[in-house]
Amino acid sequence: TDPIIIDEFTPQTQYFAYLADYPHVVKQITFVQKAESQYLAVAAASILARYYFLEEMDKLSASIAIELPKGSGIVVDLIGKRIALQYGLDVFSNIAKIHFKNMERIASTMKS
Repeated sequence: TDPIIIDEFTPQTQYFAYLADYPHVVKQITFVQKAESQYLAVAAASILARYYFLEEMDKLSASIAIELPKGSGIVVDLIGKRIALQYGLDVFSNIAKIHFKNMERIASTMKS
């Protein structure tokens, strides 16, 4: 069997914690920091994942007619507040990762 190698973007224990609610999790994984520079398959997967991410961000932006910024920071917070004012906080469960600090900041500004 070929090994499963992934780029170690988070500690192994945290990776499996993220998957705690899933019934079938493969545990025989090798975590390698900067794996894309050591394994061609990981580099290719990274390119494909980035392409898919950009495509999906374009679709999400089109769905609310607002260009969604990528990343974090003040621009994301400002656009997030604009979206919240226009659509309400519930829309974020369909267009964003809601467990980040940005969501906490956006939600707190809506309460004041």
